[in-house]
Amino acid sequence: MKKFLLFTMLMSTLLFAKDIVYIHAYATYPCPSGKDLKGKGEYLIPNNTKGVVLQWNKKYTKKGSIFAQADMWVESKVKILNGPLKGKILMIPHIYLFLKK
Repeated sequence: MKKFLLFTMLMSTLLFAKDIVYIHAYATYPCPSGKDLKGKGEYLIPNNTKGVVLQWNKKYTKKGSIFAQADMWVESKVKILNGPLKGKILMIPHIYLFLKK
């Protein structure tokens, strides 16, 4: 029983230990936006919307060449946790994602 409980705790930590981000405008880009997973629609996202990153873009997880002006527009998969888009999973450019403690 103890092994099962320990295994369950470990798996739940691995499954749910995702990064919380706040989504808001940056510099001259006044309103954040994100695309649906099928790439058929785009949503405006209210500033300071909270999300959880389900999958970081490989630019952030693997070594490689970096070109900041282009790489700021690569997208990661984020589930929206509050606001009018709550529950939606969107692809959001990194320029709008801010990690908070």
